[in-house]
Order: sequence, then C-alpha cells, then structure tokens
Amino acid sequence: MKVGLDAFTIREISTDPIEQLKFAKKLGFDGVQFDEACYLGKDVSRLKEIRSFADENELYTHVSVDVINPLFHKTTAEENAGIITEQIKTFAQLGWHELRTRMGGLEERGEHHRKAAAEVMKMIKPVLKEYGSRINFENHGDCTTFEILRMIEQIGDDVVGINLDTANTMVHAEDPLLAVKRCAPYINTTHAKDGILFFTEKGVTRQGRPAGSGVVEWEQILPLLFANNKNLTLSIEDHKWLFEVEIFNEAWILDHPDLNAYELGQFTKKAWRCSEKIFKGEIQDPLEFEKTPFIEEMMDRIISAKNYLKNMVEKL
Repeated sequence: MKVGLDAFTIREISTDPIEQLKFAKKLGFDGVQFDEACYLGKDVSRLKEIRSFADENELYTHVSVDVINPLFHKTTAEENAGIITEQIKTFAQLGWHELRTRMGGLEERGEHHRKAAAEVMKMIKPVLKEYGSRINFENHGDCTTFEILRMIEQIGDDVVGINLDTANTMVHAEDPLLAVKRCAPYINTTHAKDGILFFTEKGVTRQGRPAGSGVVEWEQILPLLFANNKNLTLSIEDHKWLFEVEIFNEAWILDHPDLNAYELGQFTKKAWRCSEKIFKGEIQDPLEFEKTPFIEEMMDRIISAKNYLKNMVEKL
C-alpha cells in the first residue's frame, strides 16, 4: 500500500498536474490522485507528459472522469455518457483504468439522482468492459456506501467500484469501520481522511482533521483494506468545513433507511466521546479551530497524515 495525496488538497498551491507531482515527490508522498478530468485536459500529448513524469519519478497516479449524473449537468443521459466514454478511451491509452467519479454533492442527494447515474453507467458498461476500465464512485455526500453497493450489485463489480472517503461516511452517520467492513472487496481507490464529531442543535457536526487525529479507526481499517487489496493506494484528502448530520430531524432519518440502530449508536458514541473531550479542553473548540485558514495549516496537516499512515502501513 502506498500513501499519496489527492490533488484537491493542494489546489491552493497549484492546479497544474506536473507541479502537484513535484510537490508530492519533494515531500515524500508516493503519488497523486487527480481531481475532475477538466484539470487534466484532453490533450493526449500533455497527458502523456504527466504520466511519463509520474512513472519516471516512481509516483502512482489515479485520474477522475467527469461527474456521472445528467441531472447535475442539466443535460441528457446520452450526452453525459458520450463525454465519459471519450474520457475512458483517452485515459485507457495512458494506462489509467481505475477511474474515480461522483454523482455530485449534498445537493444531488436523492433517488432520482442515483437512477440518473445508473442509467449512464448502463450506457457506458460496454465501453468499460472493452477497455478493461472501472468507474469508482466516491461517497461524496451525494450517496451512502449502502447505495453505491446497490449500484454495484445492479451493474457489476467489473465496471463499478468504490472510491472510499473514510470521513465522508460520517456525513451520513455511517460508522467508518462498519462501512469498510461491508465495502472492502469493492474499494479500489480512496480518500484517506479523518474527522471529529460533536453534538449540535440539529444533531452532530463533522469537522475534517488529518488522518490519525480524528475518530477513524485506522488500526482496524487498514488491515481490512490490505487484506482485500495489497496494492490499494491511500490518497490523503484534507480540508476544513463543517458538515451537519441532522440525526434529530425526522426527514433526515427517513432519507437514510439503511442506517440501523447499531450503526447509528457507534456513530453517536464517537460524537459523545469527542464532545466530552471538547468540554474538558482536550480537543480545541471546533468553531475556533475552523477560523484558521486551511492553507496556513496545510503543510503540517498533510505531513502529519503522511507520517501516521506510512507508519501504520509499515506495520502491516
């Protein structure tokens, strides 16, 4: 298992792929997972340059296709499928076959969005099979791991997988460890992210933290991931922002029918423990912590996460 960076984390430094690879190499990361396809462009010669630079420097690279959801783009399923098809073909030329995507964000949550994404996936399935490629959906606030697993069952794990964001599980009150246990065979790319949880008026709020400084149970999660995919890459994604998980809201609960009492209990136990530590002053007040711009803390955060994860991987 290798430990790298997700390009979104360092976007405030540069959005140029070569510069991002240089940055990762300099700091001892093992590779970069690139964000939306628009940042890489369509120029095959430029893409070859990016891939060659990464290979020469022994850095892994993963790429993302555009959002798969015609409702997000306000276009037709056929148009969305056409764009993704061209990206699959182009990326396959460069040896990129494990491709990340998303259905949108929190605003794209809903069964109609999932059905629209599934429709596009059915259209592009023959292309994915022809080129030996797979689309890995991130749990990006738009969907839960339960919902991605249903898409995999519907369309096939040969062409659909998961880009697991370990901390985004908690945006839907999923317990990170339980999510990994049910998803491990289908996780092909990752966003290695951590966070803390604390109670608020609407329920629980998640705040992003570097890997190793939050509630994600890496000691139990990494062996599970390693057992299923020894070549899995851990791409650190980190940022600020507070996400409300409205577990006190009946409508929110009804929108999460897969969430059982045991898993909700594990989630709220984490929130209770963090809230106790905040009250005792063992964890800095989250609202005060959030005031410092991410860029001012970025270097310390990503290096801390890298060192923590690499140490954990070495133990495996």
